[in-house]
Amino acid sequence: MLSVKCHFFLNESRSISRDALYWHYPHYGNQGGNPGSAIQEDGWKLIYFYEDQRIELYDLTNDLGERHDLAKKEVEKANYLQSKLMNWLETTNARKPGRRDID
Repeated sequence: MLSVKCHFFLNESRSISRDALYWHYPHYGNQGGNPGSAIQEDGWKLIYFYEDQRIELYDLTNDLGERHDLAKKEVEKANYLQSKLMNWLETTNARKPGRRDID
């Protein structure tokens, strides 16, 4: 059954329609992960870090390795994606890390 489901997603003639991809990681991981959330839309990826409320913005079309943070240069795009991410977190009732998770 799993192979049939995977085949559906791997078939190039089919796609999933969505406006953006979202990630949410509200805790520390045992392999060094930090609490954060992210959104990817139209070749752009914004990452939000809970520890210091910092954001990073990447143009994945030209910087797949995420080496050049454009958050300060592309302020309008950063604000738009951050707003969209925060709205998604709120509408999905995503768990946000508390002080205990961050300290």
